[in-house]
Amino acid sequence: MVVGAFHHLSAVSLNGDADLLDHEDVLVCGDDPEAKQTVMGLAATITGRPGIDAGALRLARQLEPLTAVLISINKRYKVRSGLAIHGVSGS
Repeated sequence: MVVGAFHHLSAVSLNGDADLLDHEDVLVCGDDPEAKQTVMGLAATITGRPGIDAGALRLARQLEPLTAVLISINKRYKVRSGLAIHGVSGS
């Protein structure tokens, strides 16, 4: 099974202190519900926040360009911003 996740998290944050990720949600795309649950659990272990089911695997293609937007925002404002989804249970 293929699952798309962690596209928009920086390698620096993933390899660093867990506190760098405490404000970020991980969007998880896939066609197999069990595989997505496994990755969502992994996201919770890594970030301290549950992964967010973002839908079918075909949507992963739409998530990848978010990385470029986040990099641009971070450079412009000299911050370490991330993606947080509000209003979803568990986020």
